[in-house]
Amino acid sequence: MIMMQRAVMKRLACGLAMLVSAIVSVTFFLETRNGPLQHWTEWEQTDGYYYDVWARSIVGGDLLCRNVPVPVNFWQLDVAEAWMKKDPKLAAEMAAESLKKPGSTPASLLWLKSLGEHRYYQEPGYQYGIALIYALFGLHVQAVFIAQLLLGVLTVWLVFAVTNRYFDVSTATLAALMCALCAPLLMYQLLLLRDAPICFAGFLLVWLSSRAFDCPRPFRWLVLGMAIGGALILKSIFVVYLSGVLLLVPNVCGWRWKRISFVVVSIMAGVMIMFVPLVIRNVAVGVPPLALAGNAAYAFVQSNSVDYRWDAITPWSDNLVSVLKPSGNSIAFTIFKTLANHDSVWSVVKMYVCKFDAAWHWWARPDNACSYAWRCASKILAWLPVTFTLVSPLALVGLVLCMR
Repeated sequence: MIMMQRAVMKRLACGLAMLVSAIVSVTFFLETRNGPLQHWTEWEQTDGYYYDVWARSIVGGDLLCRNVPVPVNFWQLDVAEAWMKKDPKLAAEMAAESLKKPGSTPASLLWLKSLGEHRYYQEPGYQYGIALIYALFGLHVQAVFIAQLLLGVLTVWLVFAVTNRYFDVSTATLAALMCALCAPLLMYQLLLLRDAPICFAGFLLVWLSSRAFDCPRPFRWLVLGMAIGGALILKSIFVVYLSGVLLLVPNVCGWRWKRISFVVVSIMAGVMIMFVPLVIRNVAVGVPPLALAGNAAYAFVQSNSVDYRWDAITPWSDNLVSVLKPSGNSIAFTIFKTLANHDSVWSVVKMYVCKFDAAWHWWARPDNACSYAWRCASKILAWLPVTFTLVSPLALVGLVLCMR
């Protein structure tokens, strides 16, 4: 009887948190429906605009993304011009080639050359997801926003499920309500960016991992591998999560090597199942089979350069021009050369301390959207109580506790 009452209480608590999330999401969508916020994607300087162009190209018949143009925003134009100023011969070559290709510019052709023709600019999972929604519901970006708001509600459920597994119903309810009332998370659900799906994918992986670790069955390991594979196609940073899972496998398997081998093979088989379409596409267009984000090298330099500052206004590092070559860059070479530019190990440590420090300030560096501007334009975002002011200290406590 007591067990039944606890089960009912758990369902009611989870349902309450999800209901709060749904009400907040619907209110936010309706509040911003006739304002500028849902039209942010129309600004050409945002990633959302590029994702929209990319998805429309897929719906238009370019399923293999052979003809998706490389974005050339203002900072990319600056980098391209710096490259060509440094090498006049390269500038002349790009100018001559642009005359042969109507609609192209020397800067866009140079970026295409650097990234690799027909290579994905970023991981394609999100863009194909947008294209699927467009194909089903028409070319309306609001349909994508609704899908992301639904993912937000499901994220609340995952937060409750994971927290309840390791703590209790009260803690799970509090965590789920905090998720439902989190202003930054809600804001990104109404942007044509990958952040909301990435958040959902992260909690989904934690939930699937906990189930596989608690009850290790072959099917659960395979499903976990498939989920990680899907997450990698969404954003390749999830390779860090895959590495962490593989490092935990020996302990879960009691250091029995036969069992360890079976689990690792099951996980990697799941990953490769999800990579099959990617491999087929890449081979068909003539790029390396496992190639994902062509801009990975550039992203690494931007975020790890010796001149990195979280509060910098310029969205690109001066070292982009010196570290990267316009003819193309391997990620391994880029990582080595970027870190080698630091004066010492302490310079690298200082950079990562600077990144950690960024979580403790109210000001967020604008990247595709400005949270401050959105809170000024939306009453519900301004009213929601959960921001990084509350989340950051709790995250610090969690980091300390996880080391126990």
